[in-house]
Amino acid sequence: KNHQSHTMHFHQSLFLLVATASSALGEFSPLWTFDGTNEHKVKLVNDPVMGGQSSSDYTVNDEQVRLEWDGEVKIVPSLSAPGFCNLETSKMFLDKFPDASGSTHLTLLVKTDTPDYQGFKVSFAADTINPQFKCYKADFVIDENTPVDEETGYSIVRIPYNEFSNNWSSYTGEPIVKCS
Repeated sequence: KNHQSHTMHFHQSLFLLVATASSALGEFSPLWTFDGTNEHKVKLVNDPVMGGQSSSDYTVNDEQVRLEWDGEVKIVPSLSAPGFCNLETSKMFLDKFPDASGSTHLTLLVKTDTPDYQGFKVSFAADTINPQFKCYKADFVIDENTPVDEETGYSIVRIPYNEFSNNWSSYTGEPIVKCS
């Protein structure tokens, strides 16, 4: 984070999003991959409200089978609060993902150039016309204790479903009540 300009620059790389049924990564059901085997397109949302100035862009790297996301989050001048950048699926109401029933965790394989940042969030929604505010969110961190996949070098972030919340503050994004 650059404290002078109140801007956080980021670069994330997402390899695979999976639902896992046990503590072993070997047992998983891919939900969203970037290898061309599914039809989930990406929609970019860059802080569109109240004068937000955050911006980001992404590319899907077909050769390395990953999504690369770069950008910067800036303070919204009218709110004196951080803005946001996010990625969503583009066909909101029509996208169908594999059934994750029976799984216990959502697993992300990610790389970041901002490992000190403690505010990463992931969310998912189903059966709603308002996925922005009717979704399940969870926080996650990537630090020296996060396991790394030996084959890809990506951090393995495993989030138990009971760490998600569908009752969170729309101002801070923090959970009011967790599902546990």
